[in-house]
Amino acid sequence: MAISCSCVPIPATHPSSRTREDGNKKNKHIYLTVSGRELVDGIMKPLAEAEGEAFGALTVEEQDVSLPLFRKYADALGVFIGNITKRR
Repeated sequence: MAISCSCVPIPATHPSSRTREDGNKKNKHIYLTVSGRELVDGIMKPLAEAEGEAFGALTVEEQDVSLPLFRKYADALGVFIGNITKRR
């Protein structure tokens, strides 16, 4: 898994800001602040790299069995998180 980010540093205490552009409500552009970029570089990228390495330690057969289960889990987690955010 690779994370790529072309960031425009903006001064703020919050790690990011979000805007809608191009008149399309589905497209959102996220701009990281300096602290947000530090978070991505210091924590998120190493975590994503570790996850990729750990998955790569599985055999091809293990990956083939695990991937559909991970997708099912991720989909279910998305539903439950969506339910939590709807209640707020």
